[in-house]
Amino acid sequence: MRIVGVTRTSTLAVAVLAAVGCGPRGSGAVAKVPVSVARVERRALPYELEATGSVEPIRSVDVLPQVNGTILHVNFDEGDEVAAGQILFEIDPRPYRAALQQAEGALLRDETQAQSAAREAARYKTLAVQPLPRSVPTRPPQRSPA
Repeated sequence: MRIVGVTRTSTLAVAVLAAVGCGPRGSGAVAKVPVSVARVERRALPYELEATGSVEPIRSVDVLPQVNGTILHVNFDEGDEVAAGQILFEIDPRPYRAALQQAEGALLRDETQAQSAAREAARYKTLAVQPLPRSVPTRPPQRSPA
């Protein structure tokens, strides 16, 4: 008999729920869902991935300077992809300009000295070929001991 009692209770519970569920609703209207329309177009969409984790670079390199100097500007952000030959840093050019001007000045000085030495050598060469005048003594006169 006990099984019959459970069945009657279950049947009664299902009947009550069906009556409540099928009853009239408060407004009786179906809720409207907004719909938007857009024209189809082909374009690039940004690929964004928000996740926590670690990233391994494709390649990693050490950047070593060819010259020493003060860095004025960095032309990349950390994590950017860079290409071979791309200028990564801008170094202060003033010390190098000053050294270049100093070297150019020294070169001009040395060229001027070389031209002057060549002129003097040509002059001495012509003087060496000419005979000495007779009026000029070749030896200093000997003094007699007194």
